[in-house]
Amino acid sequence: MKSLIIAAVAVVGASMAAPALAQTTTTAPTLTQPQGYLNLGYTYLNPYGHDLGELFGRGGVKFSRYWGVEGEVGGGVLGNHFATGRSINSRVNLSEGVQSAIYGVGYLPLPMWGGDKLELLARAGYGETPLRIRSDVGPTANNSNNQITVANWNYGAGVQYALNGKDGLRFDYTRRDFQDKGPDNPKDMDTYSVAFVHKF
Repeated sequence: MKSLIIAAVAVVGASMAAPALAQTTTTAPTLTQPQGYLNLGYTYLNPYGHDLGELFGRGGVKFSRYWGVEGEVGGGVLGNHFATGRSINSRVNLSEGVQSAIYGVGYLPLPMWGGDKLELLARAGYGETPLRIRSDVGPTANNSNNQITVANWNYGAGVQYALNGKDGLRFDYTRRDFQDKGPDNPKDMDTYSVAFVHKF
């Protein structure tokens, strides 16, 4: 699955490098002249009820004013150190590895509130989230070092505001619906992100 997502992100990048770069006007993107974009941002998430932070990048292509696709890759930059309460000195560090996902995205321009600057968006897709728990006291029967990668269906909504013809800001809410249920896997979680947007 990861190789499929990486290939999809590569296709997105290639798409941006050709016809998308040829767009010099503000005409709406089409199937034959798509518009590419990049996002760089930060996501807040809380697996197992503990706060984490993630830096991410997205590459996407809009095939009309109303729909497109995007790939996302992010990695944890803010872990959480906490006591488990299982035994004396049983403190652990929870962190996120490199997550990846691919989405279909729908857009709804709001010309009455911002001209061509403001639009709502909704997206749905599939991804994988790796989580790592490392013990301060080393692996034991009751306190081990574990890493799991959980598959997740993702869906959410957001808003995007154009600062000018090329750059903007984007805010997203995304629900990660984990498919592998069990006592060692995180419950479904809500994530919130803010990103800088650059269009080609």
